[in-house]
Amino acid sequence: MSAGKLTLERPVPDDARRIHALQREAAPHCIPQPVDEIRSRLDEFQVARDPERGVLASVAVRPLGELRAEVRGVVVDRRLRGSGLGSALVRWAIRRAVAEGRQLVCVTRSPAFFESLGFREIPLSWIPEKPARPPGGPDLPARVAMAWDPEPARAGQQEQVRHV
Repeated sequence: MSAGKLTLERPVPDDARRIHALQREAAPHCIPQPVDEIRSRLDEFQVARDPERGVLASVAVRPLGELRAEVRGVVVDRRLRGSGLGSALVRWAIRRAVAEGRQLVCVTRSPAFFESLGFREIPLSWIPEKPARPPGGPDLPARVAMAWDPEPARAGQQEQVRHV
């Protein structure tokens, strides 16, 4: 599957259903946000859009008080995993948090991905508790809280999306 000509952009209200579907498909261990909630919070989202196939990836940045923001719901269509889309969206989230003067944090089961983008582990207590996955889900690694650390990131990782 070719990544084609993708753009990173703000979603429109009609994208809410596709974002919800991506969350269900790409992150089955997470609780997807309801479509109405996504639609009401579109200003928190950024999507990767293909002109022919629509939204192929998304991320949200949600304020947590005055000083922090949480990167949430980094999801990429499974056919494009490894293409750099998730990294590009997290870099957008970093730029947004920095522009707003906030520390960017996340809770993840994939700490190596976030470490590669300049995040470091922090106490889980720094981030408000998230809902637990309903019983019956797969055995999963523990959740890890992380915060973006600007010092290592200043070495400069170029935003790059590989076309696969």
